[in-house]
Amino acid sequence: MSLEIGKSIHNGKYRIEKYLGGGGFARTYLAIHTTLNRKVAIETPNQDVKNHTIYHKYVKRFIKEASILAEVAECHPNIVQINDLFEENGDPYLVLQFIPGTNLFNWVKNKGKLAEKEAFTYIHQIGSALVEVHRREILHLDVTPSNIMINSNSGNPKAVLIDFGIAANILSRPSTLSRSFGTKAFAPYELLRKAARHPTVDVYCLAASLYYAVTGKMPTESLARKWEEEELIPPQQYVSNLSESCCDAIMRGMELEAKDRPQTMQEWLNYLIPNSSDYHIELKSDVGVDYSNLEKLLQAQNWREADKETRRLMLKVANREQQGWLDYEQINNFPCADLRTIDQLWVKYSIWTLWL
Repeated sequence: MSLEIGKSIHNGKYRIEKYLGGGGFARTYLAIHTTLNRKVAIETPNQDVKNHTIYHKYVKRFIKEASILAEVAECHPNIVQINDLFEENGDPYLVLQFIPGTNLFNWVKNKGKLAEKEAFTYIHQIGSALVEVHRREILHLDVTPSNIMINSNSGNPKAVLIDFGIAANILSRPSTLSRSFGTKAFAPYELLRKAARHPTVDVYCLAASLYYAVTGKMPTESLARKWEEEELIPPQQYVSNLSESCCDAIMRGMELEAKDRPQTMQEWLNYLIPNSSDYHIELKSDVGVDYSNLEKLLQAQNWREADKETRRLMLKVANREQQGWLDYEQINNFPCADLRTIDQLWVKYSIWTLWL
């Protein structure tokens, strides 16, 4: 349905301000919560869907999206928040967090291809959110640049995943909705042909979104690759200075057959920067110092406390705890195993933050 600008709904609680956009299933509007004077986004089925003979099924899907969002939105800050769900005149309305900015598709369209570091930032944020979503046995199934909002409200833009309209439980039966509303350029063929349910679907979609972000080009459609033998152009053919890890992550994530892709989102994220979270460090010490607490602090990205712990351990290694400082002799003779352990720990856990 199409809502008039200025129209009040839900007993005057919300006032429609602007049409934001829509896809095959729903239209989204900017609205004002009139009591709180706060911007929100309101999503409701579009007119084509409303006129469909099985509109009641779409309404069920719409309500299911709300229930899925209610389950996953609190698990990660890079997932859009749900504020309200109500029905008026037989039509459902979903009230969501308003995200100022634009989606990744338009961000790239307007700015051109993104620097690798910037693209990694957004893709890693969305990937981390999907790790949590998948832990709850839910799949998004439409992780495309159009559904990745870039929140520009702060000095450091962040990505937020929106539109869980075709999301589903891993164990649920395949649905034709996935085939109808999935975005073909970024979807694996098994989703489009069979509405497959597996984390590798989201892996493919996110890898394809990274492809678009760093090249500014649409990837070759999976259906054309499968049935017309078209090739996926490697991203480094468009951008020659892309890192090997970026290209490798994209190509692995976009493998045509699901069995050849990383089988979990976390596994795919590990390819983005080599030797990241799957890199095991042996906590060696020549003088019997325990580095496990330092590793825990770095893992938690508690940099301030990790810095204090590093200082404490270095003084302990050099037997200079009473003095509280190291002179040139202690520095020059610092045990190699301990120095290597400290260095490897900081490189492993801080490289993500420095990169992002």
